[in-house]
Amino acid sequence: MMANTCDLPEKAVQSDEIDKLEYHQLRVEGEWKPNSTFHLYPRSSPADVSDNIASPKPGGYIYSLLLRENGTPVIVNRGWLPNQLLEKHIGSINKEDGGHVTLSGFLRKGEKKGKFTPENDLANRHMYWLDHHALAEAMGIRNMLPVIIDASSNVSTLKSSSTEPISSTGDDDECEGEITLNSPLRKTPSNYLTFYMTPEKHAGYAITWFSFSIASIIMGFLRFRHPHVRRMKLKNPV
Repeated sequence: MMANTCDLPEKAVQSDEIDKLEYHQLRVEGEWKPNSTFHLYPRSSPADVSDNIASPKPGGYIYSLLLRENGTPVIVNRGWLPNQLLEKHIGSINKEDGGHVTLSGFLRKGEKKGKFTPENDLANRHMYWLDHHALAEAMGIRNMLPVIIDASSNVSTLKSSSTEPISSTGDDDECEGEITLNSPLRKTPSNYLTFYMTPEKHAGYAITWFSFSIASIIMGFLRFRHPHVRRMKLKNPV
């Protein structure tokens, strides 16, 4: 499924042609566009095959626009932060610091709005669902539709500026495991081999199985509510 890492084409935009690279690991480099960061939450942490799906961790994803020197801009999912760090990141300044970055990842598409999903609040940079077109426009790109890339866990960041953590109130060294403001949790290739469960899909399956359970209870009740009558009929056939 996964091919060797290759460079994202210089003129890459969202199209049927670029979709052919969906399961290829792609390499891009450039600098983050200032003031281009949005957050997608609430979202559970990326689930790996070894994770316990019964205990998801709440948090959200960071999206920023990467400007390439010799290519079209790219919307990048920079990774996931747990709620406590996500709140710090939302309130921080200079979210796009880091100098020149080189990263690899996988193409992703936007999402469809679920029936019960709230409207995105792009004015406050808060997304409940990934609206590809609206996000690109909010990032200042109106003459094309940039591709979306999920940065994978083998990201290499070459910092040409300060390596200090993002400025924020509180203890910047606070983290959850190896996750920090500058090192969000990123998806691994195995994540793309698993079935992606959105909150809407999860709720849909829960409702379906609940309906099956209720139907089974009703059928069982109707089947066995008068067992003595059925026995009498068997003993005294007409």
